[in-house]
Amino acid sequence: MSFLKCEICSEEICDKVDFENHIKSIHGVKVQKYCENFLKKVDLLTGEPILFKSFDQYLLTDFANKKDMLKWLKINKESGLSEKFISNKIIDHSKIKSVGVFPSSSEMRTISYLPSMKTYRFFFNDLNKFIDSTGLNRRFNYNFNELKLNFICEKNITIDTREQKPLVFKKISTNIEKLEFGDYSCDKLLAVERKSLNDLVSTLSSGFERFCREIERCRESGGYLVVVTECDINKFLSFSYSRVGRFAKAGSDFIFHRFRDICKKYPETVQFCFSGGRRESSNLIELILSNSSDIIKNIDLQNCIEEGYIDICGK
Repeated sequence: MSFLKCEICSEEICDKVDFENHIKSIHGVKVQKYCENFLKKVDLLTGEPILFKSFDQYLLTDFANKKDMLKWLKINKESGLSEKFISNKIIDHSKIKSVGVFPSSSEMRTISYLPSMKTYRFFFNDLNKFIDSTGLNRRFNYNFNELKLNFICEKNITIDTREQKPLVFKKISTNIEKLEFGDYSCDKLLAVERKSLNDLVSTLSSGFERFCREIERCRESGGYLVVVTECDINKFLSFSYSRVGRFAKAGSDFIFHRFRDICKKYPETVQFCFSGGRRESSNLIELILSNSSDIIKNIDLQNCIEEGYIDICGK
């Protein structure tokens, strides 16, 4: 890739880390200064300089924000530049970040230089075919016509003894019992962990190691865990501006990084989605646990929520 060619001595280096070491040790230049003096990246829409935060971020960023990205993509749709840009960007992301699995909808929303899954669907009619063409592993089926969800299926939900304010379910009876992972389950293999926004931020900071141990228990049991957070995903993305953010022990970049780390490390064991509220969580958990883990593991729940494929508002 072109960014691995040193603009000072023209040496080509294949590895990103080796490239950073080359700049520092051979030329005695800090990576930020190198980027700002030699790469000089600007917003493709406005021409404004791209601010440096990290080497990875600078290499992958082409817009100051996602609004500029969307405007540019719409402007260049007819020429075919948009589809080419989107394809190349996700491939560059996978190489630089050493990612082998296509990101889920919730992951994608936390990555500033990638569009949302809805945008991918807008530009590519067959989202499954597009993802497969990138060479990345596809963990979900994005063809809604092929999804086989049970929307009404009466079961008995086990609620973990440590759940402080259990949800109320309309269609499914409950009992209280200790669970090895998650807060709600029907078969102790497919489980749901319910969190408030504050809980999620805390889990991804001070509670991170404990949460990873819980996911490990889930994986060792052959289970699958869905983390349902009782807020809209936009509130999570902007939590640093809320009361939760003011009292958080870590910044948004750190929290989002850990969020993606979990998704990257446990792609076959866990996924995150955002319900919007407590009532919506109750409806969503009923839906999730009405199905088997094999079915839920094949569905990007956040994408289904955003695209309106599943109704969790409880009309």
